[in-house]
Amino acid sequence: MNFKYSALALLVSSVAVSANDADQGVDVSALSATQSQQVGRQDSDKVLHHAQEKLNGVYIVRLNHKSGLDKSFAALGNNRKSIVSKIDAEQSAFISAMKAIDGNAIVLKKARLVDNSLHVQMNAEAAASLASHEHVKEILATTMAADYSAEHAYKAYPDLEVKDAGGAITVAIIGNGIDYTHASLGGSGTAEAYDMAWRNRSNAWDGFPTTTVIGGMDFSAGFEGFHTIDYNPIENKDDQNLELGWYPSGTAQAALVLEQAPEAKILAYKTLDWAWDYFYAALDFIVDPNQDGDVSDRPHIVVVNSFGNAAFYQSEGSGGSHATFQIEHLRRLSGIGTLVVSSAGTHYYDSLFNVSWNGASPEALTVGSVAMDDNLATLSPFTPAGPVRGSMSLKPEVVAPAEKLSGALVGTGTETGELDGTGGYAAAYTAGVAARAWAKNPRLSALEIKALVANTANSANVVGQSTVVEVGDVQVEINNVAEVPFMGSGLVDGMKAEQAKSVLWETSNYQPNLSFGFVETGSSASVTKFVTLKNLTDDVQSYKLSNQYYGDKQSNAAVSLSYPPMVSVPARSSVEFAVTLTVSADALGAWPISKSDEYSIENWMKATINGQLMFENQTAEDDAKLSMPWQVFPKSDVPFSRENLNTRSSLPFPAEDWINKVYESGFWVEAKNIDITNQSTSEQTYFAMPMIFSRVTRDQGKLNEQGNHIKETGASVYPNEMCASGQQLSVAVKMFDRFDLPQAEHFDKAGAVLTYFTIYNKEIADQYYDDPLGLDMNAPEESQLAFFQVVMNGKGQVITEFIDFSQEFEWWNPTKRYTQTSLDTYVAPGGDTVVVNACIDELYHHDFDSVDDWNELLGWQFATDRDAQTPVDGNVIRYNPVLHGDFRQEIIDHTGEPGYPNWWDGPCAPRSWNPDYCIEEATTFIATNAGIAALPADDDFVDSDLAWSKMVTLAPGESARVVGTVTASCNPNIVSIGNWETHPDCPPGVMYFNTDGGDASYLTIYTSSDKTPVTNQAFSVYENAQNGDVIGTIERDSIDLFYNSDSNLGDMFLLNTLPGQPFAVSTAGEITVINAEALDYENQHQYVLEVQVDHINRASDNVKVTINVHNVNDIAPKQVKEIANIEWQINESISHSIAGSFVDSEGDGVAYYATNLPTGVSLSPSGVFSGSPTASGQYNATIIASDGQNHVELPITFSIVSNPSAAPAPADDFVDDNDSSGSTAPALLVGLLLLLGMRRSVKG
Repeated sequence: MNFKYSALALLVSSVAVSANDADQGVDVSALSATQSQQVGRQDSDKVLHHAQEKLNGVYIVRLNHKSGLDKSFAALGNNRKSIVSKIDAEQSAFISAMKAIDGNAIVLKKARLVDNSLHVQMNAEAAASLASHEHVKEILATTMAADYSAEHAYKAYPDLEVKDAGGAITVAIIGNGIDYTHASLGGSGTAEAYDMAWRNRSNAWDGFPTTTVIGGMDFSAGFEGFHTIDYNPIENKDDQNLELGWYPSGTAQAALVLEQAPEAKILAYKTLDWAWDYFYAALDFIVDPNQDGDVSDRPHIVVVNSFGNAAFYQSEGSGGSHATFQIEHLRRLSGIGTLVVSSAGTHYYDSLFNVSWNGASPEALTVGSVAMDDNLATLSPFTPAGPVRGSMSLKPEVVAPAEKLSGALVGTGTETGELDGTGGYAAAYTAGVAARAWAKNPRLSALEIKALVANTANSANVVGQSTVVEVGDVQVEINNVAEVPFMGSGLVDGMKAEQAKSVLWETSNYQPNLSFGFVETGSSASVTKFVTLKNLTDDVQSYKLSNQYYGDKQSNAAVSLSYPPMVSVPARSSVEFAVTLTVSADALGAWPISKSDEYSIENWMKATINGQLMFENQTAEDDAKLSMPWQVFPKSDVPFSRENLNTRSSLPFPAEDWINKVYESGFWVEAKNIDITNQSTSEQTYFAMPMIFSRVTRDQGKLNEQGNHIKETGASVYPNEMCASGQQLSVAVKMFDRFDLPQAEHFDKAGAVLTYFTIYNKEIADQYYDDPLGLDMNAPEESQLAFFQVVMNGKGQVITEFIDFSQEFEWWNPTKRYTQTSLDTYVAPGGDTVVVNACIDELYHHDFDSVDDWNELLGWQFATDRDAQTPVDGNVIRYNPVLHGDFRQEIIDHTGEPGYPNWWDGPCAPRSWNPDYCIEEATTFIATNAGIAALPADDDFVDSDLAWSKMVTLAPGESARVVGTVTASCNPNIVSIGNWETHPDCPPGVMYFNTDGGDASYLTIYTSSDKTPVTNQAFSVYENAQNGDVIGTIERDSIDLFYNSDSNLGDMFLLNTLPGQPFAVSTAGEITVINAEALDYENQHQYVLEVQVDHINRASDNVKVTINVHNVNDIAPKQVKEIANIEWQINESISHSIAGSFVDSEGDGVAYYATNLPTGVSLSPSGVFSGSPTASGQYNATIIASDGQNHVELPITFSIVSNPSAAPAPADDFVDDNDSSGSTAPALLVGLLLLLGMRRSVKG
């Protein structure tokens, strides 16, 4: 199929809408993520400079007091009046201060619940002055036109009316407004009624609200030519956004809700929801329509559209953006019990980690899109894939119809028609399913309803597709695959959501799925999560568990799940159980994504292993089958082996100029080499990169800040015969934290660029004394050798772009000069390092037309979304990428310095016999060098004949020789020289790394060869483990590359040894069970061991190792009540309960079964005898009380006597021990007994 469509990938907070555009419509897809990424900082500065000058006028002022819906006030419940009153006081104090500075300032909007902020119009001087006010948290400039007058000042809304819902589920739809006159929404269904509503579009009038659309407001009146908020959220039938399919119709969304939940009531909130500053202010009224601070009048469900792509969110850390603020605001709605239902997005982008921003809210029910064809659900080409960057939340949770839908048409009265496909319709459809399920289960919370909808979705008939679409003028192939990242649990099913007898979620976060994130191991690693299963009925429910993998993938064999084979849940109760995922490195396939051209959906689906845990009810045939999706990105981190460590006095690769500089400085080469072998099961690419910059910790002010923060950089110019110049530039940038997707975490500073950097020539860096701000603002293009940025292109590939300074800049086409490098960019999802590669010749411009131009002490400045390698008040880094450092020749007058006149022992050149006179002709070479080359299979080779480079790709089992050297002035450990001090300007060293994962190794004067415990290690043990069982061995490693594998180990010790502790750690790091009796899951789920390695006269850092204890269902139910024998009369209908006679000390549910019951009598799993016996006699029955794993039996006698009018019959005539006619659910009982013989857990 071929589609022509605009990419709806709006970056939240990036769009400014003018009221003048109202009649023409606003293309909310006009600014796609791809486009914004490709406007780099340099050229975009020229475009934005004029806009920045106009950021005066309308501001958002965020104040210090926590908002009314902050989670810290959760104990207050619905009534937040006391908090609101404090916020009112703080806002009043600020307003008074603002008026004192700017008497014409106007308060336009207030938010007190989802945020504590004011929208104000004031002059720039007031904004600057008030930024330091005692109540101010921050002041944010907006792009809104400052054309408000006093009549637009904020005032309360006393006329706001929301009709009584009468106990119905209420669904608020935020978006384009609603045509409440349409017949499908309970309106009169005439064109005249719509015309009347539209004529009153800025007024409160008696035609609204209605019995179905019971309330709402219009917050986007400015879009209709008005500044004031009004009470009529009527949708515009002539809206160009609807006609062009850029935006969902609120009317059609409401109709879709009512199709699934006819009894629901609708609330219509019309707002510019793609603009953050409009959207969040409206939320305050949505959750509290009468604005009294009591949110009990909030809607049950809120439907939001979602824009942008590649959303990032994590709750920890500072330094968020408008987009993450908006996610926080939606979370506050969830925190008070409202279910937020969001589209996963509507855009074309061939990548995982691509969910829109509102859909990234953890508690939101996020919905992907499908097109229905009978019972087949085909993933829409515009539906994005998860998970969410940062949180790793599995989004979307479900999919729903968004294409090939017929819906209510605005302003037509009764007509319906085909709707343009957009994710907003899928969200509305799902909101209807949620409303239907909530009406059936009104006692459930919003998050439990979310889980219920996800648990009962069906993945069986969901399929993917490959589609070619036109995004702008570019044809892009979009590939969607029916696996967890695209479909979550599957297609929503309202009937099954109503039928479900239980609901389940991950215990720690209420998510209806299990996200294991990136799991990296060199051997085997396990991650345990706990699942809560809640019974919604008055009967015990027992579920048989099984696992299903998606896709036929090599790495499926490397991932296994352990879980109980059966779980029983008592009536109206919950149980918790563990699910453990284990990754075995030796069974993993090759990691498929390491460089630009490998980024594709095909490879992404190889990288993710995913599936579903299935829960099949064994006690109720009419129950819906439940499912829980899971996903992991397993990566091998098998370390390469080391051997043949040597020290040498020469370099094996061509470096004549470098070696000459060493000799000129008065010293000689001393290098190290070692051979490494790829021990993994897949091809690996290794790099040897001389370093420019390194820091051990983040800057003090950024310790907890989000964003990408630079840890190390390196660069080298070295031979490449593929380049016309014969030379290439490689630049490595390593972050402190790993990135899920190589992009900016926040798009508000430099778009979605992972990192960008400028390289200045020596003359301009000298001219501005290495001042980064001066260079950034003033350095002309002809003084910059290059500007680079790492971005994702329209195909979802990570590439490097440079500005082609040989072209003229065009302000109307700022991306024109951005050109992709001809060489691949190396970077892997889940990694922390990117390597930029470019041929030197493709960077030529102005007078820079030779490799020699790079053999200078250049100025380097690196930056990311939240960091710069050099602060504004620091200096750019000076570094020669050809020499990997700096070569200095200078004349130094030491006359009068301490330590002189001993000129005859030093480097002084005497000009006379005056001993106080000393002039030094100093030559200093402070640099590093490195190389790496693959070794042939045999040993018949000479080092100089190898293909030396800064990178090499090795197949499994292949080896390479690695060389590293630091000049004498930078290495105090070169014993042959005896130099024990280093020059203060030395480069940090050499970094050796693999971008697929794993920490880098180094050659540097600052590191030790000591092998220390690797951080973040976790192990698992079952509570029935025996003394002597080995749980695992704690891994350790050294960051120094040049050491032998069997050296520098040291002895490991357990520091937090306590009496009775169940574990011991040997000096080799082996963890053993020594006190099995102490292992009891019911008492302690987890242990944390603190270990350290002793290297005789020094010790490693203390490292914490986690051991998770797994439950073993090893205790049978215990009888706590006596059960008397039972007497009944024949044909007498009675009911007798033995529920509560047995309990399970491990918290599992108890299910009851029986054998040899009188004919006509049954025993329910919840423990109730019922029925009418049809034959008299004495029956020796057996009661079985089971927790799904263990059981106990109890004999009971039934005496069935005849009615006075009937003669007694011998029991033997009616009872046959081999006859199951009198048993309760014999097939289920047989199945149960078979399950009881199974092992304690299932691996699948």
